[in-house]
Order: sequence, then C-alpha cells, then structure tokens
Amino acid sequence: MLSLVAGSGLMTLPLQASTPIPVDVVLKYRFACSDTLLIRAQALSEPQILQTCSMLKEQESRFHALFGTLGKPVADDYNQAMRANVYADAEAYRTYVTAHFDVPSDNGGMYLEGHIWTLPQMQAVFSPRIAIRRMPCL
Repeated sequence: MLSLVAGSGLMTLPLQASTPIPVDVVLKYRFACSDTLLIRAQALSEPQILQTCSMLKEQESRFHALFGTLGKPVADDYNQAMRANVYADAEAYRTYVTAHFDVPSDNGGMYLEGHIWTLPQMQAVFSPRIAIRRMPCL
C-alpha cells in the first residue's frame, strides 16, 4: 500500500507492482473436471473442487440440452475446453485479473474467448470475482 497526504487527511492507495506476478504462479493449482472443463485455482479445498466440478458439469449439460448440441461445440467454436480461473477471494481477483487477462476488475467476473472464428487455438476462460461455488446456475 502507498500512503499519500492529500489535503487534510491521509489517503491510502493500492500500489500496483511494476512487474506483475505471472498467472501460472498465482493460479498454481490445476484440476480437470473432464476433458472439456478445466480449473486453474489459487486455493481450493478438495470439497470445493468436487463441488465446483459438479456445478460446471451440470452447467455444461444444461447448455448442450438447451442448444441441442449433443455435447459438441456449436458451429465455428473451436474451443476444446473451458477453463475457470478461480482466485482465492475478491481481493485477489481485483489484485491480479487485470494484469493476467487485460480486463477490468470492477465486475463480477469475465468470460473471455477472443476471436474464436479466426484463431482455433484460443482458450475459453471464465474468471469469476467471487468464489465459483457461490455462483448461480443458468
């Protein structure tokens, strides 16, 4: 934290590091819920991993049922899997997500794909601001 004297009071501002900590260092744990659902996390307990995988699998099934895809990607979607990036808490999300993914941190989370129709190697990424286990299903 950086403290500055502003007018009659002391103001404390977060100080961003000039060299951000790489995403692979912060989100150092990796879990495969299935071939199509991956988790990269800062800190999750085993019960949280199991619960999150169950929720993601349910969401995936509901998506495919809703769109009648028979478990296959929709047309022109080259993603082989969706990866959830799970930060330890909202503060960690605000601290790291902008440096890691070049997105704002004043939101509930971001779903990123890029230009999937032109770049088949793009990875679908979901980075929730709150613990993924607390997010509602569709």
